[in-house]
Amino acid sequence: MQKKKLSTLVSGLESCFPRFNKMEQEQYDVKNYLKRCQLFSKGFAGLLMIMLFTHSLTAIVIYAFKRLWLRSPDAKQSLPFVDLALWNWHGSWRFYMTYVMQVVSGYTATCGNMCADLIIFAVVFQVTMYFDRLSRALREFRILNRTEVDGVSKNLEELRSLIAYHIKILGLTDIMNAVFGISLLLNFLASSWLVCLVGFQLTIEFSPEHFCKQVLLLVSALVEIYLLCCFSQMLINAVC
Repeated sequence: MQKKKLSTLVSGLESCFPRFNKMEQEQYDVKNYLKRCQLFSKGFAGLLMIMLFTHSLTAIVIYAFKRLWLRSPDAKQSLPFVDLALWNWHGSWRFYMTYVMQVVSGYTATCGNMCADLIIFAVVFQVTMYFDRLSRALREFRILNRTEVDGVSKNLEELRSLIAYHIKILGLTDIMNAVFGISLLLNFLASSWLVCLVGFQLTIEFSPEHFCKQVLLLVSALVEIYLLCCFSQMLINAVC
């Protein structure tokens, strides 16, 4: 059922998009919306990648520094996320295998979460573009005089097409809500809960590496909440 709704949303977005007419794309201001969408998407993805690699590499960099540079016999091996595994990884080659496995798992989870948000960003920008194009068309609508040839019929035909286009875009927003509504709610709740947990952890323990990692995690969660709220408000403003 969800797959069918997503397929309907994609086909609806494709049917509204001016793919082959460059003049019509200029009327929709496609390049500007694409540039803005890429700016937000790349910035958000870059922040998550910085957070991921900071969490992934901190433990191995500290261990290598103590072991190879300081020649410390007390250098302890630790995994990037949790020091738990189904096998004994201490003091053997299994440590590096387990470390790489956790890094790959963290990368996969981060990309999955990031891709879901980026899809939402792209859809919201595209639907907002359609609403803005419709509002410009209504503002620039020119009423023909009755003395002109078929003036009234042309006005009515153009108004019918604009009304049908408006109904079609409103239908896309309903499908968006059906596809992303529950996932957005869960994402918002998870990010809010993460902010509370990270803030609590910062008050319990302090070390430079722990503080930097937790601050990056806190910033990424806050940015995600802000972007979800910002794009939702942008879509509400476009509809109104």
